[in-house]
Amino acid sequence: ARFVEFDFAIGYPDLFVELVLPQAAFTQFCQHNRVVVMDQAMAQAVDDDMVKWRFGEAGRRMPGKHD
Repeated sequence: ARFVEFDFAIGYPDLFVELVLPQAAFTQFCQHNRVVVMDQAMAQAVDDDMVKWRFGEAGRRMPGKHD
């Protein structure tokens, strides 16, 4: 792929911007900003929290709504 699409956050992983960079610029961006890549558990925790704020319960959508 010529471009890398990614989310970038500082301090609060649920507050982020979406960025698109060419591969070489992405590598340089990561090195310059000392990027820490979220592991699966971290990503799941953020996703669960976003569901909580959207649907009212952490990690669980309300039955019959928005599915």
